[in-house]
Amino acid sequence: MRNIKITIEYDGSGYVGWQRQPSGPTIQETIESSLTTITGERIKLLGSGRTDSGVHALGQVAHLDVRTNVPAETLPALFPYGLYTIPEVSFVGRTEEQLTAARVPYEVGIANYREIARGGIIGDTIGRLKLIFHRETGLLLGVHIIGEGATELVHIGQAVIAFGGTIRYFVDHVFNYPTLAECYKVAALAGFNKLGAQGTPRF
Repeated sequence: MRNIKITIEYDGSGYVGWQRQPSGPTIQETIESSLTTITGERIKLLGSGRTDSGVHALGQVAHLDVRTNVPAETLPALFPYGLYTIPEVSFVGRTEEQLTAARVPYEVGIANYREIARGGIIGDTIGRLKLIFHRETGLLLGVHIIGEGATELVHIGQAVIAFGGTIRYFVDHVFNYPTLAECYKVAALAGFNKLGAQGTPRF
């Protein structure tokens, strides 16, 4: 059993406080849900203190006990971010700016909601999903989504990043039709097509 300390910064707007409670969404519940997805274990997060409804925090400390072999330093990098705006915005993993600064060779694949049957059904013509992946290994590095259901859809990408998967996962697997999850396959194929212009992908 490993005991991991995490330091958290958050905007408390839209949350009813730190501690899990039935009256609305909480910071503890949100982070526990993400960590459960990442580790595959039911996570109980213990905070050093609590905040009230709408209160922000800088340097909030908490800990968790896990058996997973996911490196502790990668856990915060796998936290998903979500903006419950119209349209919704959500992302997980690395950004293009971060990868450029780190000189990591990457490529992107994009799927527009208007190209997906479900996007036409719900009338979302501006939504899009972007996959960022390593150009040489295909490793999925980041997922960025804007559009209907973005904060739900991002968790598929979060899971693939957590288990060290490549974009081939999306190419090789079947998604329900018609769903917005199809965006992952379309974006992955778009990424493969970009690499195909440079030669056959090696992954």
